[in-house]
Amino acid sequence: MKNLKNELVEFKAMLCTSANADWSENDPNQEFSSLAENLQEIINTIPSERQEAIEKLSNLICDDEDRYANMDEALQLLEAQSEIDGSVSADDIVMMWEKVEWAFTVDELLSEIGLL
Repeated sequence: MKNLKNELVEFKAMLCTSANADWSENDPNQEFSSLAENLQEIINTIPSERQEAIEKLSNLICDDEDRYANMDEALQLLEAQSEIDGSVSADDIVMMWEKVEWAFTVDELLSEIGLL
């Protein structure tokens, strides 16, 4: 996020410079189109809510090739179980790291990673 903040600060500086520019010799359409492209590049680096949840989940659960191939599949299993009954232990669905083993129900785990 620090890198994103730096990019936004730089973008703000470019925007302020463009707003105060002498447009008698420059084409404002070209300049602002370039700024719009830069802003879109910054926006594209912002992770989605789901990507952030998967990152948080990866800090709480282990890989378990017998149950799921990756963290996205693990999250799908948790979401499916939550629709059926979120009060079951998350350990019954995914392999939790030992430090948090048996600490969460499915709904509590989804809440912990920001999806409930």
